[in-house]
Amino acid sequence: MSNIASAAAYPLEWPGGWPRVRFHSSARYQTEFGKARDDLVEELRRFNATHVVISSNVPTRNDGLPYASAGSRRYQDPGVAVYFTIRGNQQVIACDHWDYVKDNIRACGLTVGALRMIKRAGATDILERAFSGFKALPPANGQTTTVSWWEFFGVDPKATTLADVDAIYKTRARKAHPDAGGTEEAIKELNQAKDNARTALTEMHPETQHTR
Repeated sequence: MSNIASAAAYPLEWPGGWPRVRFHSSARYQTEFGKARDDLVEELRRFNATHVVISSNVPTRNDGLPYASAGSRRYQDPGVAVYFTIRGNQQVIACDHWDYVKDNIRACGLTVGALRMIKRAGATDILERAFSGFKALPPANGQTTTVSWWEFFGVDPKATTLADVDAIYKTRARKAHPDAGGTEEAIKELNQAKDNARTALTEMHPETQHTR
């Protein structure tokens, strides 16, 4: 990955070279999604990490961090990849061992915390060896970096309603449909962008978003 900031926060961009588990397990963590996310961000801050991207299948807020309320549900792929830069080196930590995204975020946070303790202990050789295994590689085969829903629709997320998105969606759907010369892939991308917009806008304006 030439620029770690290009990693997608949503949907999940699993790092190349990291194996996937076949079956997820139940975690014993008692940490809620919001705290797990915030603790991870704080651990990275204490580590002086920059260009942080928390990548998962949980829709993101305008600041790029995953919504806490949207993270409470169970996702088909609960994996999490945390991209960041330390001393100019691009790194990534990923986990998909647990059933829920929040638990995989918690595992990543605990991992960063453990690495920080190694640093505080002065065991720099151990730390360097650990980080050598976390170097960021290109995305796994078949995965591409995607744009946000507001970039896709060309709107300002802070000044857009579901009605606005629906209007744009209907116009584009007529052109994207295979019967009109479009493709199945184009319709799929359009539907995904609309779903992402619906989730994000409902989170931002729960009292006003009633459009179906």
